[in-house]
Amino acid sequence: ELASGRVRTVTNGLENPTRMAIEARGETALVLENRGSGFSGDYSSGRLIRVNLLTGEKTILATGLNAPRGIAIEREGETALVRANGIYRVDLLTGSSTLLAYANINGDIAIGPGSAYAFFLTEELYRGMGVIKKIDLATNEVTTVAGPLEGSIRGDAIELSSDGTFAL
Repeated sequence: ELASGRVRTVTNGLENPTRMAIEARGETALVLENRGSGFSGDYSSGRLIRVNLLTGEKTILATGLNAPRGIAIEREGETALVRANGIYRVDLLTGSSTLLAYANINGDIAIGPGSAYAFFLTEELYRGMGVIKKIDLATNEVTTVAGPLEGSIRGDAIELSSDGTFAL
């Protein structure tokens, strides 16, 4: 709790949580869990879980995600974009997912102002250079908007300014 500086455990039993996003009312969070590993050859055991921040209760919303690493809740709060060896739109009521675009390296994703576009970091494997890409959420067209970035990146995190003019 930021006001008091108090730290408390909300829930237990998550396996390798990779990202989370707090839902609009602030009572629940969506947590990505990456349960698979390259050593076992099982990359598709990732899950999307809703955690009640008041009670700690967990609800599994989607399973079979391939190494999930990024999540962003869309404006209406009924769907979320998930990076899991692609960009998927997950229906938060039914758990069904739709592939919007293939993305070779997993990482975070951020929705731009007006919710028309989402931005993500990736690495162009054949060149070994990091780039920032944009997906048009109406057409699913992916374009490179910045890069190559200095050095190699793995798309760990991306944040946009509120007006969408710059990314960190």
